[in-house]
Amino acid sequence: MGTAMCVAAREPTARRSFARLDADKNLVPIVSLRNSHPFEHVTVDRTAVAFTDDLGNSITLDLASPDFAAR
Repeated sequence: MGTAMCVAAREPTARRSFARLDADKNLVPIVSLRNSHPFEHVTVDRTAVAFTDDLGNSITLDLASPDFAAR
C-alpha cells in the first residue's frame, strides 16, 4: 500500500491536521486537532502512523482502516 501523509500546523491557533492523498493525488483531510501541542515525532509501522507531541501524548492512525480509505 503506497500512502502519502501530510501534517500541517497553523500558528498561533495551535491547530494540527493530518491529510492523505487520494488516488488522484488530492489532499483528503482525516484529522483536525484544536489547541494541540507541537508534534515532535512521527513513527510509521506498515499502515500505522503515530504522532507524538512535545508532552509525550500520541495519536495513532491505522491507515488500513476503512475510515481512512482513499476514495
